[in-house]
Amino acid sequence: MLANLHHAFPEMPREWHARTAITSCRQRVENRFLAIALPFLSVRRLSVMMHLSEAAREKLGEIFSDRTPTVLAIPQIGAWELATVLPLACQHLEGRLAIPYKRIANGKLECWLRRGRERFGVRILRHDDGFVEGLSILQRNGAYGILFDQKHSTRGIRTTLLNRLTTVSELPGLLVERFDAQLVGLYTERISFWHYAVRIRLIESDADAVAVTIGLNRWLENLIRSSDSACGSWPWVQDRWDTDNLPRQAFHLNRKEVAVLPDQDLPRNRRLWIRLPDDLARTLRAIPVLRALRQSRPDGAITVLGRRPLLNLLRPSGLFESEIPLSEHGVNVRLLVDLQLKYPDVFLTLTDTARSDLEAWLIGCDHRFGFARSGQDRPLLTDIWKVPETLDERTLRETRFLQKFLAHFGMRADPDYSPIKVATALPSACRSSGPGRVIGLLCSTDGEPGGRWSIENWKTLAEFLVRTHADLHVLLLGSAHDRASIKTVVDRLDENRFTDLAGKTSLEELAGSLAICDLVIATESAGLHLANAQGVPVIGLYGPGNPIQTGPVFNAACRILLPPGCRITGGSPVSGIRPSSVMKAIERHLSRMVPS
Repeated sequence: MLANLHHAFPEMPREWHARTAITSCRQRVENRFLAIALPFLSVRRLSVMMHLSEAAREKLGEIFSDRTPTVLAIPQIGAWELATVLPLACQHLEGRLAIPYKRIANGKLECWLRRGRERFGVRILRHDDGFVEGLSILQRNGAYGILFDQKHSTRGIRTTLLNRLTTVSELPGLLVERFDAQLVGLYTERISFWHYAVRIRLIESDADAVAVTIGLNRWLENLIRSSDSACGSWPWVQDRWDTDNLPRQAFHLNRKEVAVLPDQDLPRNRRLWIRLPDDLARTLRAIPVLRALRQSRPDGAITVLGRRPLLNLLRPSGLFESEIPLSEHGVNVRLLVDLQLKYPDVFLTLTDTARSDLEAWLIGCDHRFGFARSGQDRPLLTDIWKVPETLDERTLRETRFLQKFLAHFGMRADPDYSPIKVATALPSACRSSGPGRVIGLLCSTDGEPGGRWSIENWKTLAEFLVRTHADLHVLLLGSAHDRASIKTVVDRLDENRFTDLAGKTSLEELAGSLAICDLVIATESAGLHLANAQGVPVIGLYGPGNPIQTGPVFNAACRILLPPGCRITGGSPVSGIRPSSVMKAIERHLSRMVPS
């Protein structure tokens, strides 16, 4: 209930949500007792309980006196049970009004309720076998009442209610179209305990069934928003929006199937929370799939959770509406429990770590999606894609793996591999040689021994570039751990031909430095993927890593070099790549470039 109120009125304070929820529950109980007490109440008492102004009585008589087929749309606001007492106020309705109801399993209680509801000549029809009789009443120019805002599983028209996707009954619209009937809205406004003012309105609408249904839904939405009293009397405990939570369709929405008014856009407010990997390279490889998800769920408002530096970097990408930075060290239980009050609809984790599962569980989202490989157990998630044992991930791009994962839960759009925009800042020490070309060398010596390319190889490559290309400016990039070793490269170069940025850049400055390069050479690293993500041509030096599975994915010039004799899926030390092979690849790329 609180989740529904928070989705519908996110701008209202928590205290207002709680107060409205309590009021809604109280009035729902009050209405149930009224239904039970109806057979006991005298005509005089009912006349006092159901207040109609003179203007309302005249309007009621005017609407129903001309013997026109009428569809009476009754929302669950106030005491909708009093609709069965309307003939007391309008004699034209006696014997002409029929209202369907859901059958109750308790036979004695059903007979008792029916006795009170049919007391003044209203025909009470069962949903399962009374529809034909209702059509007959409309054919005789009678009135057919419908509680049109009840929950309707997956049948009906998909549209929005209070800016959220839902399924609504199209029965009122079909009846108006079929019988050319007038559409009348009827509801009651609570004054005090069992004392209500009756409100009635003739709703102007087209004869088209879909237009009538959408218009009636908008009337209900405006009515709920009109006052705290109307909002508090609507049954928020009845979740009108959970018809869109089938796991196999969680990440797909056919925009053409959603009926909205011509001047209305489909709002992005289905709360999709996505836990990003902690590793920058893995996150960048997931971005094409996140773009596909945005396309597949045009109503999705994406919130990403991850490390703060990573979120800062991706902020300009347009991939998400909001972000939640997570603790760098361990799980912040208090933060995650507090996030329960944000009421996400879906939590999707792109990692398979126990930490991400615990975070999803602590946030309390009802629908938590993840994947599990053979022998892996993820009990804290609710919906899991079991990775087929026949799937060979060594020959499958990681982005394609994630696409299969989301496709299992309905996503149908294809990944978008075009380069992205990230947060960049150009370091003050970064300078190029005027109009010349810039080559970036990511001289990282961190990581596994088999993945390191020796500093001697980087020296040889830098000297080659400076010696053979007078118009080239070299950017030397790396971490703080690489600073001492890169200094040995610097000592051999003309200071006007290079800029040493090793250990001197933030993540945004690294992105900015890579963005100005005409070519970047790097071993398998986050920097390699960051350059590729911005559309910068790269030469990747792979050895133990699998370039098919974890290679650069964005649409930009990319050349992968492997050691001689190495399998295409990797597995050999990167030190087997000779500097001469890298030089040839650089020359081949530079020869295709148009001089600046």
